[in-house]
Amino acid sequence: MDSPRKPRSAWWRRPATAIATAACIAVGAASAVAGVAFLQHAGPQGDGTAVTPAGWAVTPAGKQIGAGFFPANAVLSPDGAALLVPNIVRNANGKQTVQVLEAADGDIVQELELDTSKKDVPQGVAPGLAFSPDGKHVYLATANKNAILVLSWDAGAKRLAVERSIALPSGSYPQMVAVSPDGATVYATGQLSRQLVAVDVASGKTAQAPTGDYPYGVALSEDGHTAYVSNQGGNTVSTFAVSGLAVTPGASITVGSHPNALLVDRAKHRIFVSNGDSDSVSVVDPATNAVTATLSLAPYEGAPGGTQPTNLALSPDAGTLYVTGGGNNDVAVLDLSSPDGFGRVRGSSPRGGTRRACSPRRTARRCSSRARRGWARARTRARRRATTRTSNASSRATSRS
Repeated sequence: MDSPRKPRSAWWRRPATAIATAACIAVGAASAVAGVAFLQHAGPQGDGTAVTPAGWAVTPAGKQIGAGFFPANAVLSPDGAALLVPNIVRNANGKQTVQVLEAADGDIVQELELDTSKKDVPQGVAPGLAFSPDGKHVYLATANKNAILVLSWDAGAKRLAVERSIALPSGSYPQMVAVSPDGATVYATGQLSRQLVAVDVASGKTAQAPTGDYPYGVALSEDGHTAYVSNQGGNTVSTFAVSGLAVTPGASITVGSHPNALLVDRAKHRIFVSNGDSDSVSVVDPATNAVTATLSLAPYEGAPGGTQPTNLALSPDAGTLYVTGGGNNDVAVLDLSSPDGFGRVRGSSPRGGTRRACSPRRTARRCSSRARRGWARARTRARRRATTRTSNASSRATSRS
């Protein structure tokens, strides 16, 4: 059922693996770190800033669009008019939801509440959401409900409706989904069963093949005959020859540690893989399944890990790659158009604790030095504020005694 439309209020969600909510849900850049915040609750602070669960104070850039609780993905409709957001954490009514937002301004058109108590039509929310090729249906992974939820889509009204569920093998715990070009088969990653599950949409029949540890993302090649699966429990992407329910394992591709999202660039014939623990993006040639480049997302040379790249989005001309950084609370903007500067980070936040980003024209050494100084200043300011608050609190306690 749909919940009554209510005015949007301030909200906060922790970064999600892959959506990180996708870059397409953020208008503009992401967040600029202002320092470390102590003795403050996580979430919006009422002055345009926010505090992350890790204690960082951030000043978000761009337009912030209110969504539900723990939005795990953001998928544009085929006509680009609507944005669908699956929310994993239950709302005030105790329901998991899928929201439909106007792509132009972020206004909420619909909040579809799912009935997770239903046994005949299992309903739940995972990050995986994909449109059918004809744009008439949406397929949603349901995590512990072990099913693919089939939703009808009215493009004109921008509304979803629950149609049916397709059961998966017990213990699958589906996370992400991909749809074959003919729309006949849905491929889902069974994260706990460590299987790639093929689902015949018409009959509900399934077939599966083993993946690596904790499979997450799934993407299909341009011709739809090869499936790629990221294995979060390692540093590989599994490959499969697929045709309907026929799923044949192939060779694995070694990428960075904890691979998350997969993005197929159909214009330039390449595949991008975000590596959560390596702070990098691997570029794979689908013709050879070889890694042709590794793009660093470290804020400066020699920086410790922590960017945690999650989701990926590509500009229409395939010249710019957007990467959400769950650890940095940012969106990195990478240049793909220049052969000499392929993969160069044009800009991102946090900006070394300062309000100014390192320009691409500056040398890596100067950017690195600026970033280090910025982080140091931010930490010093935060410690001073914390010391002042502690001292004031102690004084008040002494006065009351």
